[in-house]
Amino acid sequence: MLTSETKDVRGEFSKIAISYRRRNVIVSIVALIFVLILWLIMARFPDKSSLFVIAWAVFASVLIISTRLTRKLICPACKRSTEGEIIRFCPECGDTHLQQKGDDKFFLIAPRCSSCSKELIKMRGRRRYKIRFCTCCGAWLDERGV
Repeated sequence: MLTSETKDVRGEFSKIAISYRRRNVIVSIVALIFVLILWLIMARFPDKSSLFVIAWAVFASVLIISTRLTRKLICPACKRSTEGEIIRFCPECGDTHLQQKGDDKFFLIAPRCSSCSKELIKMRGRRRYKIRFCTCCGAWLDERGV
């Protein structure tokens, strides 16, 4: 929900968003290639399970290193991570009407926005929502969402 008080830092955040999206595409392509290589190793050398373990270890190492070296989603306005705990603002619409866990008589697994009705849940390390606004200061970060 855009108001006159919402900071617009889309220009500054665009470099971070592009880098983040590029990394996700590259990791997906590398994962697909890895699965094909593993399938080829198992098809050509069914008795060489050590090759499978070595290939898996190399892929896991590359994946861990790439996630550590990737730029984090940091808000240019307040310099805080946008992927952390949802503090005050909805990352989808930027509104402050968040129902936190235990605020209502119903059981909430994760925070829910009253304005956009989005449940802001993370499962298995992945977000089930897009980040368009900073959760700390409410700055407008990206139109599409990352």
